[in-house]
Amino acid sequence: MVDIIRSKLPLDVSAQGAGDQGIMFGYATAETPELMPLPIVLAHALTRGLADDRRAGVVDWLLPDAKAQVSVVYEDDRPHHVSHVVVSTQHRRGVAAADIHAYVTRTLAPRVLGRWLDPGITFLVNPSGSFVEGGPSTDCGVTGRKIIVDSYGGVGRHGGGAFSGKDPSKVDRSGAYFCRYVARALVTAGVAQRAELQVSYAIGQAAPVSVKVDTFGTGDETAATRFVQQFDFRPGQIIRKLNLLRPIYRLTTNYGHFGRPGLPWEDADGNKPGQRAAEMHFGRAGTNAGDAAVQVNSGWMYIMSDDEPRVCVAKVGADPHRLNGGAPTSLRRISAQPGFYEHMADIFAVYRPVAGDLDPTRSEADKLQSAYLKVVGPGVP
Repeated sequence: MVDIIRSKLPLDVSAQGAGDQGIMFGYATAETPELMPLPIVLAHALTRGLADDRRAGVVDWLLPDAKAQVSVVYEDDRPHHVSHVVVSTQHRRGVAAADIHAYVTRTLAPRVLGRWLDPGITFLVNPSGSFVEGGPSTDCGVTGRKIIVDSYGGVGRHGGGAFSGKDPSKVDRSGAYFCRYVARALVTAGVAQRAELQVSYAIGQAAPVSVKVDTFGTGDETAATRFVQQFDFRPGQIIRKLNLLRPIYRLTTNYGHFGRPGLPWEDADGNKPGQRAAEMHFGRAGTNAGDAAVQVNSGWMYIMSDDEPRVCVAKVGADPHRLNGGAPTSLRRISAQPGFYEHMADIFAVYRPVAGDLDPTRSEADKLQSAYLKVVGPGVP
């Protein structure tokens, strides 16, 4: 048997107070598929493109340190055109500035900017000149992460607290994530074209001091307020709903914390996160879901797909410390039960079986019990 060690919420999760006082914001806009402001979407795309080209060897002089800034002209609150692009990229010694400029304007920008590329754009490439020395050895400090590039690029408000380096009991992080989740849900539901959520907390208190929504005239404020009132902003409930006690934060180390697939606060399209995870690997209930074996043991559920050797462990009730035996059943039958997908939202680990774990001569219960020997990551990758 293997003991599973997890961080524990208080027995009464609703009683968990905020880890600090403060104000947090979340923002969403229908102007891009990511529901993010266009300038920050394009800036992240440029830096991601630099990293992709460096790894692919498109040019042999690119180095890791880089940043980008995009200025967009808006008309009637909608993006009209890109006016300026600033790209600063570290490079090997001896590379001519003209070569770097040509790469950015002729190779990188056309591919990344797509329809937003315009002959009138002013490009500023390494405007200070040479950028040979870079990284933390030349530019570091203790001021925290760049909070604007980590969020909405200055379009939405920011409460001032950095996200990274904090566990989710700190509402600087979890509160901001949940505000984004709710704002995204509001825009996805068509209540408004733009939405900003504001929440404030007092340290040690579970109930927020205030919750406010602003649709900037793009929706019915009364309907937006009613929509937001259905969400629970208590820190413990946020942690539970978004399943934040998992090592999922590596994805946020670059290209921002918002507008990215694979993060629970970006899932506001009407599906439970667990439902999407289950469908990803096993299909919708009643279709090809019968190819998976399921076992419910003392409050835990183990799901193994016949197509792909992975086992998903999901919390379905009690919270035991050990995995115990039990009778296997089918995912088709389990998924038809009320509340199944809400339980699946509490998925916390996936294991890849070792050789022999899928031996057809072994019982399903035996295979499922031995298939957690190697952890490959949280949730369903």
